[in-house]
Amino acid sequence: MHGVAGNEAGGSQIVAAIDAGTNSVHLLVVNAIAGQLRPVADERIFVGLGSAIERGVLGSVRHELISAIANLADMARALGAREAADDRL
Repeated sequence: MHGVAGNEAGGSQIVAAIDAGTNSVHLLVVNAIAGQLRPVADERIFVGLGSAIERGVLGSVRHELISAIANLADMARALGAREAADDRL
């Protein structure tokens, strides 16, 4: 899982995580305010990674996987998240 966090302003912070799972790539973006997480975006893109691995054709979904991660990272940045500067996420 890869996380990104936005600038902290007024006690809130935009935090995002991208998880590449067996069948989909998932993006969750939240606004962290006073210890509470408020959802901003929750998106999934189906890529079928698990079935491709089972069939031995990972190369067939490689481009889809990379594209899905890039698109979701762009969405997270557009919502105010930025690359994490450390591993505290």
